[in-house]
This record gives sequence, structure tokens and C-alpha cells, in this order.
Amino acid sequence: MKALPPLLELRDSLPEQEMPIQTGLYLYTGNRNSLPIRGGHAIVIGSLTAGVICVLSASYIFIYRHFLCLEKTLLEKEKCIQEHRILLETHKKIILSVSHDIRSPLNVISGSAELAMSACCKEEHDRYLANIRERCLHILHLLNGLLDIYRLKEEKATVNAIPFRLSDLLDRIVVSAEQMAGDRGLHFTHTFRHTDVTLKGDSDRIEEIIDNLLTNAMKYTRRGKVDLHASYSKGKLQVEIRDTGIGMDKKMMERIFIPFERCDNNRKVEGYGLGLTITQGLVSLMGGRISVTSRLGKGSSFKVSIPLSKTSIPVDNGMAGADCPLNLPHRVLVIDDEPLQLEIVREMLERNGVSCTACNNALDFSVAMRKQDYDVLLTDIHMSGTDGFSLLELLRKSNLQNSRQLPVIAMSARGDFSREDIMARGFSGCVFKPFSSNELLRSLSSAAQQTCCADFTPLTRGTTDKCGILQKLIASSRKDIADLRRAMKEADREALREIVHRIRPLWELMRRECKLQYYHEMLKGMGTDSNTVNTCTENIIIEIRKLIADTEKELERIRHEKENTDS
Repeated sequence: MKALPPLLELRDSLPEQEMPIQTGLYLYTGNRNSLPIRGGHAIVIGSLTAGVICVLSASYIFIYRHFLCLEKTLLEKEKCIQEHRILLETHKKIILSVSHDIRSPLNVISGSAELAMSACCKEEHDRYLANIRERCLHILHLLNGLLDIYRLKEEKATVNAIPFRLSDLLDRIVVSAEQMAGDRGLHFTHTFRHTDVTLKGDSDRIEEIIDNLLTNAMKYTRRGKVDLHASYSKGKLQVEIRDTGIGMDKKMMERIFIPFERCDNNRKVEGYGLGLTITQGLVSLMGGRISVTSRLGKGSSFKVSIPLSKTSIPVDNGMAGADCPLNLPHRVLVIDDEPLQLEIVREMLERNGVSCTACNNALDFSVAMRKQDYDVLLTDIHMSGTDGFSLLELLRKSNLQNSRQLPVIAMSARGDFSREDIMARGFSGCVFKPFSSNELLRSLSSAAQQTCCADFTPLTRGTTDKCGILQKLIASSRKDIADLRRAMKEADREALREIVHRIRPLWELMRRECKLQYYHEMLKGMGTDSNTVNTCTENIIIEIRKLIADTEKELERIRHEKENTDS
């Protein structure tokens, strides 16, 4: 037997255990039967192992991220499906509710109209007509609610931020709430803190929010009380309305802001389930927050917080408001493709002493415009063959009489247009169908005052020196401005009243007395603050300046006519 090499003899003499031995270029690990491994191979194997681990780690991270994305996508799809179900459910409720809430009053309208036609006495006839009007207002309220929700969802609603007295706003709300509570046999209380401030915001929207919450509280309170708490601090209006009504469970509280949702559906409660939806949308529109707490059978509490800033700008009491006499135009041109609507508008105007020319189409309109000047044009927006926008554009480009200066008021039944949208297209005003005689007349009065010039005929009739009279009018008007400014600076209300008394007959003669009448009544009120008096005085000064400008134009016209006659 050959002699073993020294290294192999040493290996055979070792016990059966792992013993790494490195000599020269060889590394032995494990038991004696292990094969020798080169050192370079160990580095390769280690690198491969590390690479495999890196690949596995990267794969795990990729798969995990993909899983998270997939999970997020599934959650979003589930959310979309849920929203789609809610939307379908809402649409279903809208169709069913609108169908019911329109069919019922239409039945009353149809029946009352039939009975009114055969009524034997005036009282009976008037009672049926009152039923028709009441049900029409019922339908109008429903449609307005749906339009409000549409505008809020489509972000077409706007905020009209103007100065207002918070205390005056709350006082108006209290008067209405006390009457509502008295009719229902409920006790109404209110507490206000730090509300004697002038704020800048949309007072109409705020009033609608509080009215909706109070109405909702009283509808669902059979007995007990409703409390209104309001305060202003740190730039926010805080309002809380508490009631002792039927209350809500957690499930109902999660759904109260969904359209057409109502608590206690088995109970006959008036309304459509739109009030809280609109309220939430209006609060969000003004950057506020609304929250609710409730206990079933114990009552509910709604809290609203709206950011509003204080302002030193005086409140505009509305010189052309409801108390101001109407300054109606003399001749009005109306175009509408609906004969019955046209007849109603004509009757509304002629009963109030306004001459009305009615046109059923664009051809009749063109013929009427060629015959004479008109003070105001009333046009429907949506008509067959043309529309109000195209008609206005055509009017401004034509040379028919006073077509380029003629004030144009839109009559619209479309809910996707706001008043601001229509005015931005060049109209002087807008009335939304259905409208009352009062709404129509005030819109006409407002448009007429924007563009009307003074009528100097009563002043210059029967005289040969028209220019001399007009020059005296300009001089006296400038003196009136100086006297008004002096009296305003000295806070002398008696002097202001004397100036108004002095110029009033002349203004009445030229049919410009509307704003002066309001100013005169305002000066007689002892409770009117100085800021309001000063603001109204400045407005009167603006009117006098307009009168001076109109007089100067009339002077220029007379001189031009005289030059042409002499030549």
C-alpha cells in the first residue's frame, strides 16, 4: 500500500467533526468526506446568494406595491359603485317624489278651475282661485328647491357678499319663527350675544340657512320648544338650533343630508326632504361647517359656523327697494312665442298704465321696432326659431330706432342660468317664470331708471327761451349739490329736508321723483344713523349730476337744431 500524503494522513486521524483547515490554495469545511472548495468560488457563491436575495426583495416590494395599488383600485371601484347606487336611489326618489308632489297639487288646480268656472257667487269663485294660487306656489317651491340643489352640485351657486346688520337679520328671523311656533303650539326662545355688528356676507343665504333649520326643527317637534342661539366672535357667526322633537338614531343621522330623506316617514309631514340638503350646500358654499347631534325621542341640535368679517362700509338700505315708488316706462315691447304667456304679460302691464305692444315672432318684432321707439323690451330666452341672446345681439347691431340703447329684460324659465349669467350677456334685467305682476313691474322700473333721461317738455313747454331755462336749471342744480354737501358736513338734517322740499316740485315735473321720495321719507325717520344719511345723500348728489348731464345734452340738441334751421 502506498504511503498517504501527510495531509490525508492528518485527515484520517481526525475525529468525525467539522474542522475547517486552510493550507495553501485549499479550504476544507465539514467532515472528512467534504470536497475541497477553492476560495474564489466562495466569493462567487456569496455574490450569487446576495443577488438572489436582492431580486427576491425587489420582487416582494414590487408585488406588495402592486397589491396595495390593486387594493386601492378595488376600494375606489367599491366607492364608485356605492355612490352610483346612492345616485340611482336619489334619482328614483326624485322621480317618485316629484311625480307625487306635482300630481297632487295639479289635481287640486284642475278641480278648482273646473269648479270656479261654474261657481255661483264671487266668494266661492275667489276661494277656488285662492286654492289654485296656493297649489301653484307649492309646485314652484318644489321646483326652486330642485334648482337650488342642481346649482349647488354643479358649483353654479354664487355668494353675494354685501354689508348687513346681523342684529337686523336675526330680528327678522325671530318675527317669522315666533309666528310659526305660535301656529304649531310650540314655545320658541332665542338668545343673541355680540350680534350688534355690521358684517360683510350674503345675508339672504344666511337667512335661508337659519330659516330652513328652524322650519325643520318645528316640523318634527310635536310638543315642547325650539331654541335659537346666535353669537359672533373671532370672525365667525355661530348658530345653534335645539328642539325637543322626535330625534334621530345614528343610521338616520348619516342620511339626513341626502335629498328627499325624511325622518318619521310614516308621519304626514309637509315638505320634500330638500331643506337640509340645500342648507348643507349653502353652508359649504360660504366656507362654513354644519354638525348635528341627536337622541331618538329626545330631540336634535344643529350647529352652524360661518366665517364672516366685520366691515365699516355703511349698509345700503335700498333706495330702489320695496318702499320706493315705481318709475314705470311708458311704452314696452314684448316678444314671446307662447300666446297665453304673451297675453298675461300684456294684461299685467296695461292694468298698471303701461302701453304694451306684443309680438309672437321675430318678424312682428322687427315691424314693431321700425314704427316707433320703446322704453323697454321684454323678451323670452327660449323661443322657436330664435332665442333671447340672438335677438339681443341682432338688436345691438341694427339701426332700428333706439335699438342700440334700448334696455332689454329677459324672461326665462331655464334653471341652468342664474341672474348673473343673464346680466353678463348684456341684458338690463331678468325675471324668472313664473313671476308676479309686482316682480315684473319692479324689474321694468329698475331697467327704466338705469337709462332714462329727464323729460324737459313740461319745463320748456310754452316758452321761447328754452336754452335760458335749461341753463338756469344747471346753475340751480350745481347750487343744490353745494348746499347738500354743506348740510351733510354739518350733520344738519333740517337743512337737508329744506333742500329736498325745494327741489322736489321740479323733479316731479320731470318724472325723477322716485329716489327723492325715498330720501325724503328717510330724513323724517329719527332713528336713521348718520352713515346711512350720508350714503343716501351721496346717491342724491349722483342723481343731480345725471340731471345736469342730461340737461347739457338737451341744450346741445336744441342748439344743433337751431343751427340747422338757420342754415
